[in-house]
Amino acid sequence: SYNYLVFDNLSMKGANGSGIKIKNGTSISIKNCDINFSGEDGICVTSHDYLKVENSTVNNSNRNGIDLNYTGDFAIIRNNKITNTALVMGFGGNGDGKGIGIRTNGTGNLVEYNEISNTGYIGIYFNGSNVTIKNNLIERFCITKDDGAGIYTWQGDVADYKNRKIIGNVVVNGVGAGYGTDNPTYLPVEGIYFDNGTSYVDCIDNTVANCGNNGIYFHNAHHVNLKNNTFYNSNRQFTAIQKDNSDPIRNNVVTNNIFFSKQVGQLTSYLKSNADDISQFAKMDSNYYARPLDDRLTIFNNYPKSSTTSISQSFHLENWKDKYNKDFASKRSAKQIAPYRLNKILGATKLSNGLFATSIDGVLKSSCTAAWSNDGKMDGGYVAVSPTSRSSSVYLNIGSLAAGKKYLLKYSVRGSVDTTATITTLLRQSLSPYTNLTVAQSRPINFTKTEYEILFTSATTQSSATVVFRVDDQVKYYLDNISVCEADALITNIEDSLRFEYNSDKTAKTISLGANYVDVKNNNFNGSITLQPYTSAILIKETSSSVTPPANVAPEVSLTSPASDAAFTSPATISIAATAADADGTVSKVD
Repeated sequence: SYNYLVFDNLSMKGANGSGIKIKNGTSISIKNCDINFSGEDGICVTSHDYLKVENSTVNNSNRNGIDLNYTGDFAIIRNNKITNTALVMGFGGNGDGKGIGIRTNGTGNLVEYNEISNTGYIGIYFNGSNVTIKNNLIERFCITKDDGAGIYTWQGDVADYKNRKIIGNVVVNGVGAGYGTDNPTYLPVEGIYFDNGTSYVDCIDNTVANCGNNGIYFHNAHHVNLKNNTFYNSNRQFTAIQKDNSDPIRNNVVTNNIFFSKQVGQLTSYLKSNADDISQFAKMDSNYYARPLDDRLTIFNNYPKSSTTSISQSFHLENWKDKYNKDFASKRSAKQIAPYRLNKILGATKLSNGLFATSIDGVLKSSCTAAWSNDGKMDGGYVAVSPTSRSSSVYLNIGSLAAGKKYLLKYSVRGSVDTTATITTLLRQSLSPYTNLTVAQSRPINFTKTEYEILFTSATTQSSATVVFRVDDQVKYYLDNISVCEADALITNIEDSLRFEYNSDKTAKTISLGANYVDVKNNNFNGSITLQPYTSAILIKETSSSVTPPANVAPEVSLTSPASDAAFTSPATISIAATAADADGTVSKVD
């Protein structure tokens, strides 16, 4: 209950509890202080208005860095460095509200120009109205605890907060804490997380990159203005999930953002609802949906068809526009990057009967029937496959594989009717335990015959392997011209083709590039780029491996069998088209 005190130029080290603890009162200032190795919080403040913490360092706190843990209005947290917070697992205590760099609860708070690095859980956690989170650098977070974010807020059952601004922050490298779990590759860490019922936020001019799960995550969020942000190289760049109807996703605006996926297995957009209402989620336009290694099927939706089945859809940007009447002025990346360069085929096909000239000898099957035919639907003889259940497979033995070798699969497929089914291929062990040897890769089945080729890399040496063709729709289809050959191919090193730069300083920064690049909007940068404060750029090198995107790609809608509603891990091998998977029920046919 003290007022108007100033703590200036002090060093505090080794508190068993908090370096500074303030309860009640008003207008205390902490500036130019160093607070190190606190047993709990560096600075802990309860029910104190007009707090100022400026130009200070808070390092190696076991629980939280700067914690306004209950109401505290009109605080200013500015120009501080908060590092190494809650990195010793278990020392921070259990439950929520532990492991946070800066936490504020209250009205009228300002958090700006802080550097928050190496945080066990959340970088900045805020609640309340009239709050501004501006021009902060947040890097390496969710190191010991996940289901968190670089910047996090939630609404819960309280009345709507109003007038909240997240402006010009740089949020990079959300780590995730998968160790010790049954799925260590699942890393639920978000860049910016608008949790249950978040409302009335302007999220503008931020940069988010390299997060284990989502760049930005709307969970039942409403009245959010998402504008002029850059999201790069997270598992999914933009995700909105509606899990109940108490606070539906409504009245949001998503415009002029860059959703840029670095890897083929990443999605630019993932939208999921408990009702067929995705069209009501947001006004969306003038965004960039970019995945230059493969700009097809980058947008994924899921919603229920009935109480027991759901519809999963993968879209090209053009399909998404047509289906939902959104993003009319949105674009793909200005340049695409060839995923590999095929030099030559090494030897004959590993299949003895891939042309099916007179029989289907060697074809194994599961949950389907297979018959030979040559009635003109394909090139001479072919396999006619009739699934007897929703998920069926055809297998062909391809013999041995060598670790590190590349194998090119080619095949022709045609649907018996105009269908939205997909065919998924992979290489796996021929014998128990039938382990998958490569990432599964899916392609659409069209009424017209379509030729596909996919490059696989074997991670292990196998004496007997199988190529698998799986269809998750009960539609008759035809297979032909199957070959699997060892290939001399150069897989594109994406690190050589893409460059991500950001400036988290208060002054402009010129960066030497050493080559010519273009950004997603096709702006040219010849040898250098100048970034204004708290901005970023994603650059594609102007080389022979970068190609201009096609004007249009044939419509494709991909259905995939239920997998995990957690994360999409980036594939270890290269694919030309990617699909997305989701849980929550049996996938049904898309209209």
